[in-house]
Amino acid sequence: MRFIIFLLLVSGFLRAQPFAPAAGTIGTTAIAKDSALIDFWATECVVQRGYLDIAQKSLGLASHGDSSAARAYADGQVVSLGDSGVATYILSSPRADLPGADFAIFENSFSDSYLELAFVEVSSDGQRFVRFPAISLIPTAVQTGSFGSSDPRLLYNLAGKYRADFGVPFDLNELKDSTAVNIQAVTHIRLVDVIGTIDSAYASYESTGRIINDPYPTAFASGGFDLDALAFLKPNTIGQESFKMSMGRAFPQPAHDYIRVENATSLKVLSLGGRTICASKEAQINFNLGAGLYLLEIELEGKLYREKIIIQ
Repeated sequence: MRFIIFLLLVSGFLRAQPFAPAAGTIGTTAIAKDSALIDFWATECVVQRGYLDIAQKSLGLASHGDSSAARAYADGQVVSLGDSGVATYILSSPRADLPGADFAIFENSFSDSYLELAFVEVSSDGQRFVRFPAISLIPTAVQTGSFGSSDPRLLYNLAGKYRADFGVPFDLNELKDSTAVNIQAVTHIRLVDVIGTIDSAYASYESTGRIINDPYPTAFASGGFDLDALAFLKPNTIGQESFKMSMGRAFPQPAHDYIRVENATSLKVLSLGGRTICASKEAQINFNLGAGLYLLEIELEGKLYREKIIIQ
């Protein structure tokens, strides 16, 4: 009986970790700094420092490195952003969405579990920025300490998810429904440090409204997200779901009260554990659900596909 209970607990634990695992493991999306997928490296970056501790601003700003460390090849030389710090890459020519992930961002974590995070945003005019829909399923009951650990399988669309020498990929196609950015003409890419505190007075929130819990406080010169480099990628298949290679595409994302997949013959919204929440025998499914991460099961051309969706 104890063994059966153990298996059930392990099964539930694994289902609660739906995203790509650490670099070097099966299923990872990490981009090695010497990967053949890398086309070229970003070369112009402007940094606005954040605080050593957002709750004690009198301590001053982070100071490790400078903007030159964030240019070109990922060499381990970094600029530290500090709490709420910002780094903006200015592209020499507009970048268009290509098949698969379009760019990767490198941090300098010394392990697969010490993860300092940052939001990623893009712009076509340098004024209006659109943020990638980030998700963090890291529990927030207890603060992750200054050198605490996080599980990368609980993180999505957050820079810093992978250790040093491995970049986190981002796909511009995820922002295709935004009217505030032209994904065929991106001119700026911006990183905003995640303030890891669970204190709601200073906390950072991800796309579904959860507080993001990462190492805090980091009140030292190299505190906050440590930016190493940004690499642009050649066309690839990273992050593409199999059904997206076919006729169907789920929209809108994030969703609110409905989602549609053209040409689908049925749709189901499932919990991450696989429990059916609602179903439709049409190409559109309507719902009234709480914000969070779900699975969408799609019947298309006689085959079943599943992908993760965000409901806000």
